[in-house]
Amino acid sequence: MAALTLRGVRELLKRVDFATVPRRHRHKKKWAATEPKFPAVRLALQYFDMTYSVQFGDLWPSIRVSLLSEQKYGALVNNFAAWDHVSAKLEQLSAKDFVNEAISHWELQSEGGKSAAPSPASWACSPNLRCFTFARGDVSRFPPARPGSLGVMDYYLMDAASLLPVLALGLQPGDIVLDLCAAPGGKTLALLQTGCCRNLAANDLSTSRIARLQKILHSYVPQEIRDGNRVRVTSWDGRKWGELEGDTYDRNPDLDSEALLALPLPQLVQKLHNRELSPEAVLFTYVGKAWEVNKGTNCVTSYLADCETQLSQAPRQGLLYGVPVSLKECFTYKGQDSTLGLSLNEGAPAECDSVVVHVLKLQGAVPFVHTNVPQSMFSYDCSNPLFGQTVNPWKSSKSPGGSSGGEGALIGSGGSPLGLGTDMGGSIRFPSSFCGICGLKPTGNRLSKSGLKGCVYGQEAVRPSVGPMARDVESLALCLRALLCEDMFRLDPTVPPLPFREEIYTSSQPLRVGYYETDNYTMPTPAMKRAVLETKQSLEAAGHTLVPFLPSNIPHALETLSTGGLFSDGGHTFLQNFKGDFVDSCLGDLVSILKLPQWLKGLLAFLVKPLLPRLSAFLSNMKSRSAGKLWELQHEIEVYRKTVIAQWRALDLDVLLTPMLGPALDLNAPGKATGAVSYTMLYNCLDFPAGVVPVTTVTAEDEAQMEHYRGYFGDIWDKVLQKGMKKSVGLPVAVQCVALPWQEELCLRFMREVERLMTPEKQSS
Repeated sequence: MAALTLRGVRELLKRVDFATVPRRHRHKKKWAATEPKFPAVRLALQYFDMTYSVQFGDLWPSIRVSLLSEQKYGALVNNFAAWDHVSAKLEQLSAKDFVNEAISHWELQSEGGKSAAPSPASWACSPNLRCFTFARGDVSRFPPARPGSLGVMDYYLMDAASLLPVLALGLQPGDIVLDLCAAPGGKTLALLQTGCCRNLAANDLSTSRIARLQKILHSYVPQEIRDGNRVRVTSWDGRKWGELEGDTYDRNPDLDSEALLALPLPQLVQKLHNRELSPEAVLFTYVGKAWEVNKGTNCVTSYLADCETQLSQAPRQGLLYGVPVSLKECFTYKGQDSTLGLSLNEGAPAECDSVVVHVLKLQGAVPFVHTNVPQSMFSYDCSNPLFGQTVNPWKSSKSPGGSSGGEGALIGSGGSPLGLGTDMGGSIRFPSSFCGICGLKPTGNRLSKSGLKGCVYGQEAVRPSVGPMARDVESLALCLRALLCEDMFRLDPTVPPLPFREEIYTSSQPLRVGYYETDNYTMPTPAMKRAVLETKQSLEAAGHTLVPFLPSNIPHALETLSTGGLFSDGGHTFLQNFKGDFVDSCLGDLVSILKLPQWLKGLLAFLVKPLLPRLSAFLSNMKSRSAGKLWELQHEIEVYRKTVIAQWRALDLDVLLTPMLGPALDLNAPGKATGAVSYTMLYNCLDFPAGVVPVTTVTAEDEAQMEHYRGYFGDIWDKVLQKGMKKSVGLPVAVQCVALPWQEELCLRFMREVERLMTPEKQSS
């Protein structure tokens, strides 16, 4: 019967002539190879920015401009020939040595007291390089090079831009160098001209290119150097170089990358402050790891180009000195887009950092990547038409959660020690739960939201929050401790000047803990129920008091207060973001439903109510309200908050233990299981701080019991949950820890206690 009703609803929607938003699969041709979404050149530049902005730091913008400039040929003087005679001959042609001109310009700036972008180390090899070119606009050509009096060619004609990577290496005398793409020979020859290379390995996989390289070396380099140990030509697969010669060419051969990546954040900070680790080594290690895991999870949208600049400016006294931090894409960062997966936000870089990013920098942190979000951030999956689908690091067929899904995937796979997300219905807690990490949703205004990018502004009924995500609770506390500082309160005076209360977080007094096994709205999976019961037993064994407690009227809070608050304008503001854009499948039917007129929403709600009462209630509350009705709703939310707080205090509770949705659902399932937000959305409506801690994994017994899962309603949402959680053995399952408003320290203290009891191996102290 339910299937017939849904079929009838679909037919009704087809017959009513409403312009629905196009879906990707309805325009398959446009997404095929005939019309690629991103040109190849643009993709190449994105990868260049990701990689070389970190390697070259301040030099990269000028290198990038040079690479995109008109091709300019230069004559590289061969130091193995009579170089002084050759230089004089080239000067007679009115050509100029642009390398030494640049050095002279830099030295003049230094003498004049002006700051120059390149450091002297960057120019260590430059005096030995002489490359002549004609002035801009001069189309003169150099005569062909000829053998000189010493039997080798006088100069080598090359694209002058090929010198840039050689200059940027900052070679020092005695360095050993590996060039993995050496042919046809310009870079190899330039590297030899520096006089810094104790040993140069020139590698290229192509046989024909190797032949060209050998010919160049034979024409320009004396035989005693070719036959000695100064230069060797190889034709190996560069991807396997580590297996062939280990860490021979690493800048920091003694650095144990795996050990560094395994360090808990507090220990990492300690080693950075004690100078046992350099910020550069930490940043480059995490950038490399992020690059590696991104290939499997698609969690990173962009690398923040000036992270190395921030590295050099980071105040050593900062609590997060030298710590790489990943940012959900909605955190505005100067010079970077925050698209939210929407095409209308492309090409609109932020003019300044958001307040939280600014404070992170003042505390010495180094933001280094933006991470992926679901389109518009109104989903607990993570996919959009611009950057694609992010997948779960534990299992690629599973969702990482959302909307901070990129953060969850990156941190969960070890690519970041600390991240920042936002939460307006579970957007920090879902990814943390699905990816096996810890996350905290603070009270709505505990941390500044100034400068955050969103798609709906002015909605205050259900308050979003900014919060940290990390591998352990102590890292969350460290982040909150750093952010709750005078700089935060100065930059955003609307944030209450409430610093981190250490005495609450470090207290060891027994807690009085409320708990519930189910909210009677979304039936907990066997693993969810077991996680709560095992945690309850461990808390009781540790001397804490557990008291049954369930907030009243949860369906009303979800269906009327939360949904009504989020869509008080009928979704009009939200829909403005999708004009002319594709709608990602992770949003399910949300956009299509919101586009329906008021009367049809009401009619659909009436038709489906007998069989799908939850869907009916959500539809009924997606209608626009008058200002008066909105005020009534907001007053009703305040009354509900006070009612729950009164119930809480009547039992003299300190904190609350609840189930947390898990394990991770299949990709695309979250958009079809809206009701499952009940365990998280409630605490956005109440504006209570809430965090998640992974406590167990799905067992084979849990999986077998899940076959009998039917939910409380047996509706489409329950069926999607049952189907979407199959094949989950070994995936993480979390519990949720809740406290009263402005009690983040107490919430974290409770989370730390749960972590200590349930996963003692994660304790960093």
